Amino acid sequence: MGQYYMIVNLDKREYLNPLRFGDGCKVREFGFSSYGAMSALAILLAKSSQLEGGGEFDSVLTGAWAENRIVIIGDYDESGLYQRLSKEYTDISPEILRIMTDDEFCDREIRESGRLRLIEESVRVSETFKKYKMKNETV
Repeated sequence: MGQYYMIVNLDKREYLNPLRFGDGCKVREFGFSSYGAMSALAILLAKSSQLEGGGEFDSVLTGAWAENRIVIIGDYDESGLYQRLSKEYTDISPEILRIMTDDEFCDREIRESGRLRLIEESVRVSETFKKYKMKNETV
């Protein structure tokens, strides 16, 4: 099967789920894709005193992770952080994805690549799992 990873901001207690961007969760699957989790990370790390003149994303989240401690944590890691993410950290993938799809160029690339179908599927599966998990936690 292999190891699965999430991109985590230890300081803000937030994370990116590569599946939300239509990527797989293995480093090779999301590390080399276009307009996915690594593009989202670039937006979060972009730091400039003046965001103009290059098609930058105009959002409060642009650069929000700059100068923070960021890790790409695997589910085999002994810290157990991967397993605690959904309870102790906030998944900000939907907010970053919204910023990406609000950008005309980025949105076009996502649609033309077929990634949108993968994104929609991951959201649907995630919502189904969330309902299942909530149902079983109340039993």
